Amino acid sequence: INYTISYASACAYGYIIGLGDRHPQNILMIKNSAKLLNIDFGDCFDVTLTRDNYPEKVPFRLTRIMENALDASKTQGSFKSNMVSMINIMKKNKEQILELLEIFIYDPLISLKIKGEEIIEQIKNKLEGKISDKQSLVTEDQVDLLITQASDVKNLVSMYKG
Repeated sequence: INYTISYASACAYGYIIGLGDRHPQNILMIKNSAKLLNIDFGDCFDVTLTRDNYPEKVPFRLTRIMENALDASKTQGSFKSNMVSMINIMKKNKEQILELLEIFIYDPLISLKIKGEEIIEQIKNKLEGKISDKQSLVTEDQVDLLITQASDVKNLVSMYKG
């Protein structure tokens, strides 16, 4: 249960900030509690979507091994409900999140391929459930779409095995 809940939260906030490079060495498990934490935030703001070699096509990593370690209902039980809850909390606090992220985006020590305004717009769109200029999803549908994309074998096999 701790694994399922903490991974749902990590996937939710990782998706919102566009955190890539989520191979097993960048996901820390606390041994005594089975809680997971994302580590290594070097590839934020969806930069892995546009890299030349092995672009990531998943919003978070959800391989069969990771899915099989979830509770009995797999992705459709507490994983999904906790992810929905986490995204709803972030949606309610959208303005504070965007203000906080501006600090990192406009930091002169961080070199980004995309402009800060584009990054803010991408995150804002995610927090509003926008999947296109004309369509927004309620959080439950947004999470269903993310789970489908994250567990799609075609998307997963194109990633760097790291």
